[in-house]
Amino acid sequence: MLKFFVKVFCISILSIGSFFVFLQKAQAIENRGAFVITNFDVGIFVKEDTTIEVEEIIDVNFSQKRHGIYRKIPVRYKDDNGFKYNMKLRDVSVTNRRGEHLDFKQYNEGSEVVLQIGDADVEIFGDVQYVISYTIQRGMRFFDDHDEIYWNPIGVGWPTKIYNASSTVYFEERINSLEENSLCFTGGFGSLKQDCTISAISSSEIEFNASGVLNEYEGLTIAVNLPKGLVEQPTKKDYFFMFLLDNWAFAIPILAFFGMFYLWHFRGKELDLGRAVVTQYSPPDNLTPGEVGYLIKERYSHKFVAADIVNLAVKGYLEIREIEIEGLQILKSLNNLSSKVIGRIRPIVIMVLMGIAVSFAVPLAAEGTSVFSIIFSIAFFGIFISILLGKNKKLFKNNTVGKMCDYELENKKDWTNTKELTLHEKRLLKGLFASKILGKVKLSDKKKFYTHVGIATKKIDEQIKTREYFEKSTINSKVLYVVSGVLAGFVMFVIGSITQRLDFFLSAIATATVLISFGLLMSKKTKKGIKSYWNAKGYEHYIDVAERYRAKFNEEENIFEKNLPFAMVFGNVDKWAKAFEGITKESPSWYHSRTPISSFRAVSFANSLNDGFASAANSASTSPSSSSSGGSSGGGGGGGGGGSW
Repeated sequence: MLKFFVKVFCISILSIGSFFVFLQKAQAIENRGAFVITNFDVGIFVKEDTTIEVEEIIDVNFSQKRHGIYRKIPVRYKDDNGFKYNMKLRDVSVTNRRGEHLDFKQYNEGSEVVLQIGDADVEIFGDVQYVISYTIQRGMRFFDDHDEIYWNPIGVGWPTKIYNASSTVYFEERINSLEENSLCFTGGFGSLKQDCTISAISSSEIEFNASGVLNEYEGLTIAVNLPKGLVEQPTKKDYFFMFLLDNWAFAIPILAFFGMFYLWHFRGKELDLGRAVVTQYSPPDNLTPGEVGYLIKERYSHKFVAADIVNLAVKGYLEIREIEIEGLQILKSLNNLSSKVIGRIRPIVIMVLMGIAVSFAVPLAAEGTSVFSIIFSIAFFGIFISILLGKNKKLFKNNTVGKMCDYELENKKDWTNTKELTLHEKRLLKGLFASKILGKVKLSDKKKFYTHVGIATKKIDEQIKTREYFEKSTINSKVLYVVSGVLAGFVMFVIGSITQRLDFFLSAIATATVLISFGLLMSKKTKKGIKSYWNAKGYEHYIDVAERYRAKFNEEENIFEKNLPFAMVFGNVDKWAKAFEGITKESPSWYHSRTPISSFRAVSFANSLNDGFASAANSASTSPSSSSSGGSSGGGGGGGGGGSW
């Protein structure tokens, strides 16, 4: 079904593209032969305030009855970095040779302003002259050692011949060596032909003439270098505000940041009760290791699953036994090893693909290839969001090559009807043993255990809600903000692909990051939750500095193994075990090593449990991944083209 929709999508894109190409060609054929331009003369007046006044005198001969012409003036460009750059067009007027105003309609079409000149109720034939006047702001280019007017008096968008093409540039002040500092180009877009002449009429006036006839879609481009200070260059402050106005999509993540900061400060920020960390010797509210981890991290991670399973062993519900891998199992282990090696390089591959996606998306968007840029943009955005949300953390973590052993879990107690266990603990046991009582399972055989972990995660969410550690409204809004961040970023990526705007691409990443980051901070704790949180931090502190309390370890039975699962949650297994070196003499009854030992060492046991069993449990808890300054004709400002209608 997916392949079918992909085929339909591709065929639709090709069909639509072909249709528009056909329309464009049909329009060009219709315009060709309907009129020719006998003379095209452009006067360019450069002002000290950098504005450019343009007067175009266009003599047209209509060989067929038409209503008039349309003139397309480019005003929206991209700078060298791919950002949007808008010129300002104003004071537009159209007259005939007698100075009489002609009717015209002005509208935007893509990157151009279109002037549709003429009357729909009046047809014209023969020789007609149009005088088009307008003012352009931001048409100058500025460099460190000189300024420049780089202009297309006659653009490459005319679908007819132009028999005489000329342009004269006027300056308000005298300029030395005006002719030596000028260039001109003719031909189609990107042409380097210089079939044109340059003559300085005076020190403030220079004329450019095409040497021959300009064919369809050929134009005239001029460039004049000016000394610094002849025109007033905008300040850095002016550039900054002009950049923001042109690339206004950058305002979206800025507004999103201040809006989310306001919501977080007044609705999501937790109360500051002035609590300091006070050492606690047990978990708050008799919570399980997974619940303590959830209270601190606000999520139930795979590391907590391993700790909960060990805690169930401590409570007497199961025993853990190491099993030697022999015979064909070694081949299976080698196969798993190769998969883990691939897993190690997968993050690098993802980063490379991200770079490829960006390198393709942005240039293609700049060239107008919106279909391909959409594809690469969506791919890049999906990878970015998945990493931002932590869905690919398993690629960076559970890739350590464990020892050549498996683990057998044996159920030692009926857990189905007991009230001692929480709902999520029962779900973990059900995932391991199904409905078996006093049964045995191999951890490597639990291929679907991750599905039970997902259900256990929902159960622990419900347990935390029942304990009222978090305000209900912020729990829901947390999800809402994260989803909104993903959707907002996706929509902005698509808009950027369609409009070929780099500011939308970058703002999509920034906006998604802002919404998701603040969304993850929106789980506002209640006073009860804050108190339990600080008690949990106090308990973490106790595990962290356990060696200070060695003298008290003999006061409580089984203190080492009771607190070991919580040390796994806090990531302090080494410190906790070192505190018991030489104190604890016997191995826990619920763990059986495959290698008999003459004396028990807490550090060796803890490392074996944390590195071996925890890694295996994490792998079983994780869902399996699927396989598989020069110049050329047509450059600079001005230009465009037109046609008849």
